[in-house]
Order: sequence, then structure tokens, then C-alpha cells
Amino acid sequence: MTKGQRPSTEIFVYTNPKSREEKIHNKQARALIAVKKSEKTIEQQAIGSLISHHINSKLIF
Repeated sequence: MTKGQRPSTEIFVYTNPKSREEKIHNKQARALIAVKKSEKTIEQQAIGSLISHHINSKLIF
């Protein structure tokens, strides 16, 4: 993936859901995407806190 490109989730949604099943699928797919997005955010925050902790620990004498 190059800089500025969105990561692929490989989860599809119907653009114009016609049936009840398609609407349910979209709802479940969006919920799964939200979970993956939350996991990614938590992962990035954890990495950021480890880096800042490492930098701060080196500055204390």
C-alpha cells in the first residue's frame, strides 16, 4: 500500500440494497468494519504510547 491509499478491508457492501438480506448484510458488514477500525485505532495508540514511553524513559536521568 502506498502513502495516501486507503487500506482494503475486503468486505463488500451493497450500494443499493434491494432485499432484506442485502440490508442485513450491509448492517453486519458495517459493524465488522467498525470493529476493525476500532482495533486499528487501539493498535496505533498502543504503539504510540510505547514509543513515547521509550523516549521519556531515556530522558530521565
